Amino acid sequence: MSQRPSDVMRAWFERVWCNNDHDCIDEMFADDGIATGLPGGDALQGPDGFRSFFHGMNATFDSIHVEVLDAVDEGERCYTRCRATLGFQNRSVSLEGGCLSTVRDGKIVHSHNCWDFMAMMQAMGALQDNAFRRAAMGVRFEECPPEAMEE
Repeated sequence: MSQRPSDVMRAWFERVWCNNDHDCIDEMFADDGIATGLPGGDALQGPDGFRSFFHGMNATFDSIHVEVLDAVDEGERCYTRCRATLGFQNRSVSLEGGCLSTVRDGKIVHSHNCWDFMAMMQAMGALQDNAFRRAAMGVRFEECPPEAMEE
């Protein structure tokens, strides 16, 4: 009996991210697989493309743990909703998100990611807490000091 796509994705998060096992990327990500929706804007292609993202994340964060909160399967596709907890400069940063993935023959052939990277950046101190609000109001950051938006 073949695995459900969500079983493959659960194993992916556990092995790749929680266990920091970069060797299984070749085993679980198709040679022509594509990951979209991750920082950088470009699609990551194949295990080598994904491995570059993996190494960048591990260079930034002391630890990474991904918990699958919910999953829905439909044929060879699934959606996995997750919470990631990241160790960053002696504190814990978390973000939620997930991926809509296509899995064939036990390998990820496509995964579109949608994670709350803005919340992660704010928790890391890389963005002001009101960054989205300011941008949504059309305020350019250099035009308005942060305290002017606190009302």
